[in-house]
Amino acid sequence: SCSYQRYEQVAPSTLFPVPETEPWSRDGSRRSLCFFVAACLTVSQSSSEAQDSYDQYLAQLETVSGLIKNEALASWYLEDIADDIATLYSVSMYSSWDYLNNLTDHNQQKSGEVSVRVTKKWREFALTAKRFDYKAFTNVTLQRILRPLSDLGSGVLDDEELNKMENLSSTMSRVYSSSLVTVGGMQNLSLNPNLTAIMAKVGNFTSTTSGPDRRNDDAVDRPTVRFRLRVR
Repeated sequence: SCSYQRYEQVAPSTLFPVPETEPWSRDGSRRSLCFFVAACLTVSQSSSEAQDSYDQYLAQLETVSGLIKNEALASWYLEDIADDIATLYSVSMYSSWDYLNNLTDHNQQKSGEVSVRVTKKWREFALTAKRFDYKAFTNVTLQRILRPLSDLGSGVLDDEELNKMENLSSTMSRVYSSSLVTVGGMQNLSLNPNLTAIMAKVGNFTSTTSGPDRRNDDAVDRPTVRFRLRVR
């Protein structure tokens, strides 16, 4: 039969009784105690010796990396996304061109949406490219491609900040693209086509400067165009 007692009511000697019928038990207890003390001394000695090995541990960690070292895999990845990257550049360029040639509120909003979407897509490619240990690659071409590809750029911003930045950028583009300038005696010139045409033939020094702005032809070897920006 078993009887249950509270712990504090049980004598220490009855918690782990040593059978008196086995004469070797007391000597065995002494041997166990000796082994325990010896083990503690060994652990203590090993712990003190381990304190001198931290530099070795740090050196071992230098060769540990969670980045992808497979150059063949990196090459395959770049081939796989080549068309997608070309699409990103194409869409971004054409969207910007369409907006700058038709500066309306609607186009500003739609162009901003395209820019934000392009940046988010680029963020995906950049984060994936960062997983490759391209700095240690032996293929220099892979290094040259992956280095700029892994640059997050404005993709490092969260979505709210990204939307604000793109809105500000498109607004600035609209202001500077729609503003009128004065070149010499010609006033109210737009960036395109007026100013673009002037810059294309800026080699004609006499047509771009006059009066006080005219310099000595012998002292100046390139034309100088003076602009005055007026924001409407």
